[in-house]
Amino acid sequence: MNAHVARCLSFAFVFSASSAFALDLKSDDLNYTITVPGTWTVKSQDQTGFYIVGQDAQNRKREVSLVTMPTHFARFDSSYIANFEQVLKKVHNLELVSSRVFTNDGVPAYENIQRIGKAPVASVKVEHQIFAEGRLYQLDSVVIGGDATQDSEMQAGLASFHFLHAPKRSGVFGFGSLGVSVAILGVIIAGVLLAIRSRRA
Repeated sequence: MNAHVARCLSFAFVFSASSAFALDLKSDDLNYTITVPGTWTVKSQDQTGFYIVGQDAQNRKREVSLVTMPTHFARFDSSYIANFEQVLKKVHNLELVSSRVFTNDGVPAYENIQRIGKAPVASVKVEHQIFAEGRLYQLDSVVIGGDATQDSEMQAGLASFHFLHAPKRSGVFGFGSLGVSVAILGVIIAGVLLAIRSRRA
């Protein structure tokens, strides 16, 4: 086998493996792309986001979801973060483990890590909030009864989330009441979903 044929076969293997073990989700309307393991199941994908599920080696349910909502008048700054984290601290059986600000395709983004519930059934969730295109993109990953920060596939999925085209930044340097409403709404939705999942478990 000559070197040229060997290189071609090597390329074909990588391409087929990528196709078999990776799933690319894209939305032109919401201007995003994300890559997750091909063994996961896309439960829904629509004009508001997506919901994907899988299982880990311990047969625990893994979930990655995106919810978007209009936030034309919201302001993302230190006040927003402070207010959001104050709301989190008031939620029963929820602990804010850590938080940080980073950028995604040049747009400021906010990550918070939450521990929900109590041992031995506590779940550690990673939440990303990105304000762009006049929307809040809320990207969540959680292992039911596990720790999403220790799941390499979930972390790779979060890191793969990008915009298809350079996004327009939403308002920064200021804070409106809508931002508080969005924060509170997000916590309420998360609490309701967790309660439903707990009952089904």
